[in-house]
Amino acid sequence: MHDFLFYSDDIDLKNKRLILKGDEFKHAFKILRKKVGDTLTIFDGLGVKYKVLVNKIEKNRAICSVTDIFTCNEVYPELQVGVGLLKSKAMVEVIKDCSALGISEILLFRSKNSVVKEVNLERLKKISIESVKQSNGFRIPAIKYMDRFDACLKEMSEDGLKLIADMDGEVAISSIFDKDGLPEKVCILFGPEGGFTKEEIEKAKDFGFETVKLIDRRLRTELAIITAVSYILYSYY
Repeated sequence: MHDFLFYSDDIDLKNKRLILKGDEFKHAFKILRKKVGDTLTIFDGLGVKYKVLVNKIEKNRAICSVTDIFTCNEVYPELQVGVGLLKSKAMVEVIKDCSALGISEILLFRSKNSVVKEVNLERLKKISIESVKQSNGFRIPAIKYMDRFDACLKEMSEDGLKLIADMDGEVAISSIFDKDGLPEKVCILFGPEGGFTKEEIEKAKDFGFETVKLIDRRLRTELAIITAVSYILYSYY
């Protein structure tokens, strides 16, 4: 039988108490008809899951007691993915897949070639949570929006391996990740549907980013992102 996963950020470990509310409460108690005495699995989006016992059901929330704690032991890098704003369907696909794969952070930015000029962050965050739940994951990626490409570069360029995807990349991604010297942090940038301008690529290089080629084919942005992210994470297994 499928073990449903629920999300909560209202956790009091000192008193071993957890509150389930909002959409998660509705799903558990209005749709699945959970009741007092039932056991649920909750995750906090930060790498920890909890087994809880439902003690009390109120109008808009449930009060639970923590009975067991499980910490994520996956060996992944801190992976930041920067994405030029995409059209709605493609953007949703990227958020879903990146969240399911377990990346650390998604930075959305307005690029010169971005057709879309704004984004609904709250909607994307809800989509991210649902994707992590469906994949039985532990962590929800932070999702941020930068209105300028410069701001994204500054946010990503403090440390770690810095890459920018480009059809004419200087090196192949397959030549970068060596099992004997894997970086603890990876930052990788992807342009919108129209790609990066030459000026944007040069600006990224000024911030220490290296152009990288994925394969010898032109890929849709959303496919390029998942191809690269999957390859990077697979290198750490």
